[in-house]
Amino acid sequence: MVSTLLISCATSIPISLLCNEQHVEIYVDEEYVGRGQVNYIVPKGTDYIKVSCRENGVEIYNIEFSFENKEFDYEI
Repeated sequence: MVSTLLISCATSIPISLLCNEQHVEIYVDEEYVGRGQVNYIVPKGTDYIKVSCRENGVEIYNIEFSFENKEFDYEI
């Protein structure tokens, strides 16, 4: 499985989450946001988000991304 996080330097931070395995569900802060490639807006003032991937309701991967640093380059 490959996950990619792409981030810009806007006030509200638009990100793209990508999971090559289309059957895996993507969650941000425990909220379902989709499958495959998901575009998500991180609300202004958010210091971090928790991204998790679930297969058949079972969490198979999770990571927290911090937005305090403002220098982003994540690829997992």
